[in-house]
Amino acid sequence: MFITGGDGDDVNEYTLSVAWDVSSASFVDSFSVSSQDEAASDIAFSKSGLKMFITGNDGDDVNEYTLSVAWDVSSASFVDSFSVSSQEARPTGIAFGN
Repeated sequence: MFITGGDGDDVNEYTLSVAWDVSSASFVDSFSVSSQDEAASDIAFSKSGLKMFITGNDGDDVNEYTLSVAWDVSSASFVDSFSVSSQEARPTGIAFGN
């Protein structure tokens, strides 16, 4: 499970000992995105878990990260960003189609 929030500048990773049961969650690690955005608002991953995409309340872009270990946010490194400022000043969600 992965959580972002308006009060933080990081992505928090949790493991669930029982699939889809949040009461079984345990904190694993976090990854700071403060160099790109001070208030991450949404997160999406590629199907492989090797790409992570973040939108934030302080930025007007989508930030892309590569994970050297699938689904492990501590292995993330910034790749590039894409500005959506012409359409949205403070993007708060992200989703991908097929």
